[in-house]
Amino acid sequence: MGYFLCAVYLFFGIEFYYTIKQNKMFKLFYIFLNRKWYFDKIYMSVIGTFIIHVSYIFHIKILIVDY
Repeated sequence: MGYFLCAVYLFFGIEFYYTIKQNKMFKLFYIFLNRKWYFDKIYMSVIGTFIIHVSYIFHIKILIVDY
């Protein structure tokens, strides 16, 4: 969300940035996204498990066994 607001500020200027921030729908959307929904924990555990599995396969099975 911070990246989006920074891009809006850079591309459209400060007046448009403040107009968006004062919009009621934007405020509700911002509050909705900033609540704790535990999406980050779910996808980080899935991605983390995948990365650990791939690094294990690469490091142990390919590098050490073929050495």
